[in-house]
Amino acid sequence: MRRWALLLLILAVIGGVTWVYLAKVLLIHRLRGELAAREREERALRERREKLISLWERRDDPRTLEEWIRKVLHWGYPGEVRVVFVR
Repeated sequence: MRRWALLLLILAVIGGVTWVYLAKVLLIHRLRGELAAREREERALRERREKLISLWERRDDPRTLEEWIRKVLHWGYPGEVRVVFVR
């Protein structure tokens, strides 16, 4: 009887340690996924930031202003025919 109780106690301890370890492994796996998503988001934000900085540095360039006016405001020169392709 004492051997069965000892065996049961040992199995309970091993089961408890395994359960705690498994919970930590699953938590680490989830956190690694979240970290990877945050790193992708950070890379995208850094690229956007670099584009905005580049645009800001070229803000006084007449070609940049013309490009922006044509693209955002859809303006053109008088007498200019604009062709817009719609997909």
